[in-house]
Amino acid sequence: EGFHSDTLDRTFDRIYFVDVVGREGGDPLGDPDQDLGLPPGHPTLDGVEEGSPTEAMAGFELAEGANAIAEVWARRAELAGSKVTISGRVVKYNAGILGKNWLHLQDGSGDAAAGTNDLTVTSIESAAVGDTVTAIGILAVDRDFGAGYTYQVILENATLTMQ
Repeated sequence: EGFHSDTLDRTFDRIYFVDVVGREGGDPLGDPDQDLGLPPGHPTLDGVEEGSPTEAMAGFELAEGANAIAEVWARRAELAGSKVTISGRVVKYNAGILGKNWLHLQDGSGDAAAGTNDLTVTSIESAAVGDTVTAIGILAVDRDFGAGYTYQVILENATLTMQ
C-alpha cells in the first residue's frame, strides 16, 4: 500500500500480486489452476539450486569460531537477533537485489532434503560461486520480503572474509 514509483513519478494506493484477474462476478481471465511457475532464469524461491555442490564439501573445515550451518538451523530460535559467525562455500550468488548481494553458503553439514544444509546471507560485499568465506551478521528467522520471498533462517547485513 502507498507504493511510490520514482520512475513513473506516481504513488499507487495499492498494488496486487496475483496469478489471475477478472471482473467482480465474472469469469477470471486465465486459468486459476495453472501453475505459471517462475520466469526463465529466475532464482529458486527455496534458496537451493538443483545440482548444488554438496559433494564438493569433502575436506571443508569450519573457520575458527564459526557455527556449522546445521547448528544454526537447529538453534535458530535461540540465535534469532544475535550476531552469528558461519563459514562455507558460496554455492549461489545474486548481486544487487534490494540493494544487497545474496549468497547461499554450504559447509557440508545439514540435510539437503530438509534444506538445513544451506544458509542465505545478505551483504554489501561481493563474492563468487566457489569462494570460501566467513560471514558475520545478524540472524533473522521467518523473514518475509513479500512476493513469496520468505526465509526461515537468514544471516543479514554480513561482513565477509575470504578464506
